[in-house]
Amino acid sequence: MDPIRFDAVTRSLTIAGSRRTVLALLTGGALTLLGLGGATAHNPLRACRRIENRQRRRRCERAARAHNQLHALCQGKADGTDCGNGRRCSGGLCATPPTCNGRFTPTDESCSGCCASECPGGECFISKEGEPCHDDFDCLPPTTTCVGYVCKTSA
Repeated sequence: MDPIRFDAVTRSLTIAGSRRTVLALLTGGALTLLGLGGATAHNPLRACRRIENRQRRRRCERAARAHNQLHALCQGKADGTDCGNGRRCSGGLCATPPTCNGRFTPTDESCSGCCASECPGGECFISKEGEPCHDDFDCLPPTTTCVGYVCKTSA
């Protein structure tokens, strides 16, 4: 584990959380260690097949193909690789990078400019699920990862 990730983990443990959060983190970590918590590929076209209304199904299929195309642009490419139109690869998805500051960036107590909603001690903290991120180190470990520049829970 690199030092930045370790610091992020230890800082996240010092902030008081609920028993449910701690249980979820422990369960997610255990499942990951057992190899049962890996993310799987998804295909939104499957959900479109169940739509009976033809017009809605076609609209769903167009959106699903566009979504799949964003994944195809970054398949096998490293995070940060340019994928066109000012977008970059992030967790296998082509997306626009956030303009906010990542973890441990000095800030004022109002968290202005931070991706995270919390900034204890005057520096940006780790982003929670649904908040913007630059990389996996910006997300609350070990259950969230940065996909499309947004922290998402690993399934």
